[in-house]
Amino acid sequence: PNPLDARFFNPAAVHYSAMAQRLLVCDLKNNRVRAIDANGSVSTIAGGGAAVGDVDPGPPIDSGDPLMARFWFPTGLTMDERTGRLIVAEFYNNRVRVICPLKAPAIPIYPSAPTMGCDGNLAVGTVAGGGSNRGSTDPGPAIDGPDPFAARMYNPHSVALDPIACRIIFSDHFSHRIRAIHANGAVTTIAGGGPRGALSSQSYVDSDDPLLARFNGPNGVAFD
Repeated sequence: PNPLDARFFNPAAVHYSAMAQRLLVCDLKNNRVRAIDANGSVSTIAGGGAAVGDVDPGPPIDSGDPLMARFWFPTGLTMDERTGRLIVAEFYNNRVRVICPLKAPAIPIYPSAPTMGCDGNLAVGTVAGGGSNRGSTDPGPAIDGPDPFAARMYNPHSVALDPIACRIIFSDHFSHRIRAIHANGAVTTIAGGGPRGALSSQSYVDSDDPLLARFNGPNGVAFD
């Protein structure tokens, strides 16, 4: 197939997997995660249970069939090259999701970590989030805590893996924070603490205390 014939709808993020030797793409408004292989072929890895465009596709669906999983605006992704798992920031469902290799054994993302949705049954699972209303409606203040599924996010945008501290880092866009999902599943704030919502009263504040620093809608995040 000619890759130039493939059709995308607002691709939002790309990640190169050295292990899989392919480009992975968040196809934002198609509500899918897709792959471009070395030979140029384009395929869908996960998603397909959702309508395309700006229309609310309905509640998120975790599934044993990756093509039946439901996303709503996946905006960021990274791969755990050790296990082959894809970590996805899902903007409008206020969740961080995981795409597992088919028939993956219950190997945690990090040693002593929960399997985070990959238990050998689910091809697409949820790593954290679920304490927020879906959509663009303000879900309320960000909530950290030991239960990853009670954590409250407001449009997570990007994700990265921190192999040193064994945690997933993500930008929580409208909570104006950089946050982490730890190996034990706990969700914490690394930096930021400014007003939540679409507009911040001040664009930014630097501080020696990371929790007093102020961001205005952080998007990208990376770990060096």
